[in-house]
Formats: sequence, structure tokens, C-alpha cells
Amino acid sequence: MMRLPTNAIGAPAEFALACACAIWPPSAARDQAVRAAAAKVSDWPRFLRVVRRHRLDGMADNALAAAGIAMPSDVALALQQRGAMTARRTQVMAEESARLQQIFDKSNIANLILKGAGITALAYDNVPVKQAWDIDIVVPPESVEPAIVLLGMAGYRLISPGEQLSLAQLRIYIALGREFILAGRDQVFVELKWTLDQNPSILPGITARSPSQVVAGPGGAPIRTLSKDDLFSYVCVHGGRHCFSRLKWLADIGALLSKETPEEIERLYRAAEQRGAGRSAAEALVLCQLFLGTGLAPGLAAELEADGAVRSLVRASVLTMAGGDGEQELLQRRLANVRVLVAHFRLGRGPAFLRSELRLKWVSARDHMQTPLPQWAGFLYPLIRLPLFVWRRLKYMTARS
Repeated sequence: MMRLPTNAIGAPAEFALACACAIWPPSAARDQAVRAAAAKVSDWPRFLRVVRRHRLDGMADNALAAAGIAMPSDVALALQQRGAMTARRTQVMAEESARLQQIFDKSNIANLILKGAGITALAYDNVPVKQAWDIDIVVPPESVEPAIVLLGMAGYRLISPGEQLSLAQLRIYIALGREFILAGRDQVFVELKWTLDQNPSILPGITARSPSQVVAGPGGAPIRTLSKDDLFSYVCVHGGRHCFSRLKWLADIGALLSKETPEEIERLYRAAEQRGAGRSAAEALVLCQLFLGTGLAPGLAAELEADGAVRSLVRASVLTMAGGDGEQELLQRRLANVRVLVAHFRLGRGPAFLRSELRLKWVSARDHMQTPLPQWAGFLYPLIRLPLFVWRRLKYMTARS
């Protein structure tokens, strides 16, 4: 088994307990892991902060209750309240996912729900422990404009990349970007996507019209999501793009894999390779083995650990997850986001992937949309990319202070 970086071994006991709580499904082995980790915890308020940052409230409440862990009364009450909120939100998000999918279906807009309620059904058997912030929906690029109109009629308003966009700005962003974020009632957000990854070497050909599966979400609401192989590849790429900075993303993959044999896990990995997601899948599998005890076939484990790029990705993800005592967001940690950006260049293979990744880093959809230049001056966008990024970051930090 790959050795953890020294910094990760020194992560606080509270982070180790969060990892134990992220194991699924409930079992005697999980109870034992939770009890062993909980015995080393001395700072329960820190544990609450770690759990909140990694969005594991429901899983922590479930795991600690099952293991019979005695906690300070205020900590136990906080976890129970957060677990109950997670359960209520799980139901709300499933019902809203089904409602929005029906709205798009009636307007003949091809669409699939990504992650969210589909993962709750497939990975957790609808036990309401998965914490969700938003609903991810993918539609074809040509359907983005009517989809935004329909979402507006359904009670949502555009918040990112801007609240008031002209038609020209909207179309620039659709041509160069990847997703819009819209806010609805009761803190429900929608990420409206038209591509699953902006690098065309990763997940090519997987679209809103790809083969799908229908699952019964919490409460029985039907949810149409990606097929098994495509879904596994996508959740690995999604986690890899974020350097698995939140344990919840790894927990979802671990829960999906808990239903599979080592042989089927290897088959899923090979399918991810065919979809240009091999590095992300390898990273996810090794992390699941390290943190969640996922069983891999010995030959596959040796193959993945022999890959230098995979080892580098795993080290980066471990430091991203466990750094800052496991409780600090990336923006609070020096150079953490730089580590994520560097890791992006190891997620694929070949010159075509690298060229596309460089273009993504130096051609910003926001720059084109917010700072329109004449067509003859388009060559200037890579030159002004960094100063515009710094300006936006300073503006964001000033607004938060």
C-alpha cells in the first residue's frame, strides 16, 4: 500500500475520525475504525469544524451513533441537528431534481442529473447521509439559453458568472465556459452544465444524450443519471479536478465501490481509462484504499502505485484534504489552490491534453465576457489573464472582509 506523506500522517486525530466516519456501508469494521479513531480525539469542537468543512455531517452523525461514541453533549446535539438537516435537505434536493428534470423533459431538452440524488440512491441506498449543496444538470450546449429561461420560470436566478448578463455575454460564456450557477428558494442551487470537462481529452463524447439509467431517489422520485461506467468516470474526474479537497467526494466513490468486487472495480477503472479519466480514477482508487479501506485486486493496486503521476496526484490530494488541520478551506491556506492547478496537468496524457490544459489556464471565459476586446486584439487575453485574476481575487477577499 502506498505510504502517506509525512504531513498527512501528522494530521490531527479529528481528521482521522472524519475519515473513519466516511466509510460506507455501516458495519462492524466501520464501528471498530470509528471507536479507535474517536479514542484519540481531544478537541471535539475541531472535529465539528473538520466535519463541516468536508461536508460529512450526515455521515458523522450516522457513524458515531452506530459506534456508540460518547461525546460532549453540545457536540452530540450539534451533530444530531446537522444530521437531521442533511436528511431534510436530501429529500428536498431529490424532489427538486425530479421536478426540474420533468420541466426540461416537457420542453424536449435533453438532460441528465449528475451526482446528487442519483448517488444517494446508487451508493447509499437512499439513506439520507449525503450532504448536497447544489443540483448538477447537464444539457446540450445549444439548449443552455432555453434552459436558463425555464429555470427562471421555475424560480431560479443567475448568480455566476454574473447576475445581469447581456445576450452577447451569455453566448461568449457558453462558447468558452462550462457551467452557470443559479440560486433558487431555500438555499437550493443549480449548476447548469453543457460539458462534463472542458478539456476535450477527458470524458469525450459523454453528453446529456449519452446512455443513462433511471433510479428511484429518496421518496421514490425518479432520477435519470449517467450510466454506470460513465458515472464512475465522471465522479472521479470531478473529485480529481478539486484534488479531492473535500472528503465527501471520496466518500461517494467509496460508497459506490463498496457494492463491487475487486474484479468489477478493475473493470470500472479500465472503462475510465477508455474515457480519458484513467488518472483521476487511479487517484480515486488509491485514495479510497488509503482512507476508506477499499479492497483492490493486488495486481491493480501494484500497477497504480507504480505510476509516478498517480503517486504525485495522491500526495497532492492528501495534502489538500488534510492540510490546515483538515478544517481550513483552500482560500485560507497559502498556495493550496496552486497545488490544485498544478495537479490538473497530471490528470491526462499526451500532447493534446497538455495543449488543451494550457489553453484552459490562459484563456478565461470570464475575461472575454467581462472585458470585451476587439477581435484584432484577442491575442492580448493571455497577457491580461493574471492581472484580471488577481483583481477579481482581491475584490472577492475585500467583499468577505
